[in-house]
Formats: sequence, C-alpha cells, structure tokens
Amino acid sequence: MRAKPWAESSDVGCIVEEFSLLIAQLSDLHVTPAGDPISGGNRERLEKVLDTILGFGRKPDLIVVTGDIAEHGDIESYRLFIDVMAKAALPWTATLGNHDRNEAFSASLAEAPDCGFRAGRVHIFEEWALVLADTSAEPHHGGWFDEGRAGQLARDLASTAHLSTLLAIHHPPIAIGLDWIDPDPDSDWIKRLGECLAGQAQVKLIICGHVHVAASGSFKEIPVTICPSIAQPGWPDLSPLDRERPDGRPLIIEGPPAFALHHSYAGRVTTVFGTARTGEVLFAYDGTRGLGIVKGMVEPEVSR
Repeated sequence: MRAKPWAESSDVGCIVEEFSLLIAQLSDLHVTPAGDPISGGNRERLEKVLDTILGFGRKPDLIVVTGDIAEHGDIESYRLFIDVMAKAALPWTATLGNHDRNEAFSASLAEAPDCGFRAGRVHIFEEWALVLADTSAEPHHGGWFDEGRAGQLARDLASTAHLSTLLAIHHPPIAIGLDWIDPDPDSDWIKRLGECLAGQAQVKLIICGHVHVAASGSFKEIPVTICPSIAQPGWPDLSPLDRERPDGRPLIIEGPPAFALHHSYAGRVTTVFGTARTGEVLFAYDGTRGLGIVKGMVEPEVSR
C-alpha cells in the first residue's frame, strides 16, 4: 500500500499519486429494528452510505466504526448492523460508544464469524497504524478513561512508536461549542487521556464521533476530526445554552447520512467528509464537459 506515482497523463498534464492508506469512518449509526419512530430507518441510512463508498473507484482498506452502533445496545440491532456490514464485503472494525453494550455486541459477532470484522485494538498497514481505545462507560453517556484503559493505550502506542498512527475513540476530548453535548475539558478522563498521549509524536490524528456533526480541532497538539453521523445529524447552533431554560432550538434534525474518509497523501493524513449520494449527477468525468473541467483545474506554470 505504499504510494506509487502513476504515469503522467498527456490529457490532464499532472502526476496522479496513489494513496497509501484509505480508511472510511462511520459513526453514530443508532441502528434499531424497523418500526422505531426515530431510529427505525437507520439501517437503510447505513446501507446508503455503504453503497456510496462501494461506488468509489478506490475502496477503503478498512472501515472503522466509532461507536453508538445500536440505539438501545440490544442484540437484535447488532445483528441487523452486522448483516449489513457482511453484505458490503469490506473489512471493518469498531470501538463502542455510550449507547452500546459490549456483551450484546460481542455475542452478535460470535454468531457471524465471516462478517468481515477485524478484531483487535491495533491494525497495521505497512508504515501506518490504527489504534482503537474505549471511552464508553455504560450506561452513562459521558466519556470515561480510567487507569486501566490508559495503561492499555500506552502499551498499544508503544507498539506503534515507529509508525504514523491514527487513534480512534468515540467521545471527542475537545469542546466544539455545542453546550448541550460538549465535555468538560477539566474532566478526569480527558486529563488522563492527555497524559497518555504526551510525547506520542507518532499519533498524527485522533478520530471520533458522538456529537453527530463534522468538526475539527486539536488536543495536546494532535489534530482531531469528528465524524458526522449515519443517524440524523446534529444542529450546529453555537450560541450559549442555558441547561435550566429550554429555548426551543433544534438539537437533532433531518439530513443525509454522512461519513469520513481518512487518507495518507504526501506523507500526511487528510480527511474528506461526504454524505450518501442522492439526486442526479450534474457533472461527470466524461469526454466532453467533464474533461474540460478537469483540464481547467490544472495550475499554471509559475515563471521564475
């Protein structure tokens, strides 16, 4: 999976480079059986996102699901989720969120040994690694990261010290301005995670979910990206919120299911957000207008 330059195109006049790693991130699926008044359609939303990803010319090397797989943490919902993932026939792994229940998830995985699931906390792709850590504390909704988890993450990161590493968790360790769901930056779990990441220069990106919106920031000088949700998206109203006085603002709205793609490019990792494809194609890379659009995007030579 190392980056390999392709031949120069005489039509376009640029070098196209193959990405050395491509990870698709799905988060906050909240799958339930059909009939649930709010979450009953989330299985179909997941299917639409996977259909979109399968339609790309480059398939991901791995899908990572960053928690809240099932709305109620029940085994029936996990079975529905695993059935969808098995049909996609792509390798995937997962960490759990505040809505999940480890016992039910593990039991459903045991029933489907050929569903594409990749077990383990550390996944290595030549010069890159993905490390999973658990921040859930069932049945509570906030993040949790105790000394045992910190010790485990320290050992996992020691094993990837020579690799560019992505860390996947459910809860963002940063506040983004959504008062109703933001964590307390002084909470013990965030302090402990920060201590665990101190000096871990190989960690290039922290990826998480939980808040149902796309966002970015940094934690201990490490970039953080937050994946939007498969389930209904959050509303990004950043005005102050009084927890004692409801003001009628939207919290969760109708909107398309979304995902993130993390890929290495020129020695770095970058993130692109997308939604399930809906509607007609307005422009395609064909031999008429599409080719003209692509040619027009080539940067002019700069004279020195």
